[in-house]
Amino acid sequence: FRNVTERRISEQKLKKSERITQELLEQSMDAILFSDKNDIIFRVNDAACKIFENNKEDLIGGKIGHYIYKKDEKLKQLAEHFTREGSVRGELFFRMPNKQIKLLELTSKKHEDEGYNLTILRNVSERWRIETELRDSERKFRKIFEGSLDGMILWKSSEFIDINEAGLKILELSKQELLQISIHSLVEKNSVNRKSLEKHLEMVFRNGSETSVMPLVLKNGKTKHLEISTRENLYS
Repeated sequence: FRNVTERRISEQKLKKSERITQELLEQSMDAILFSDKNDIIFRVNDAACKIFENNKEDLIGGKIGHYIYKKDEKLKQLAEHFTREGSVRGELFFRMPNKQIKLLELTSKKHEDEGYNLTILRNVSERWRIETELRDSERKFRKIFEGSLDGMILWKSSEFIDINEAGLKILELSKQELLQISIHSLVEKNSVNRKSLEKHLEMVFRNGSETSVMPLVLKNGKTKHLEISTRENLYS
């Protein structure tokens, strides 16, 4: 007779471990790829198929590097770090089999004892798109802001944030001088404006915008009657 209880327990533990691993793989929202020392993919989860927009049969047997869009200096640095440290994290553009370009956050680690590399990929394309559009929008706004012939002022909680060149010429102030005062101290040099300013701001907060005409007393004592149009910006 041979006691095989210990072997059976070990086999059961192995099967349980494999089942848990498989469940984790399939429940993950991130792409998980196993590759050998030659970068050949031998196992992927369903999320990888979704991100790469391909099936497992086509992904398995291919190389992760084959999908990297740009073979540039950044890739070289990440590869060198991975070789040196055994793990790496970064962001790279990948070209999908359907030619679509996606920005993926990459985390890769060597498991030399087991003979494989584990790579986790997360699609951050939407974040990159939003950040790109935001930068483009900010550049367009800055171009309009600086190029406008009308005076334009950015302010928050009665404090000035920025002013364009046209605004400085109208108010006959330097930007440094303006940023050191509040809207109230600028407008209410003429006491008549106090109630007008309160009503103006009330209408802005109520309707989102308002236009008024107010006499502003400049630092040299001169008075200018200015049309003031204010629009509430809810996005900053």
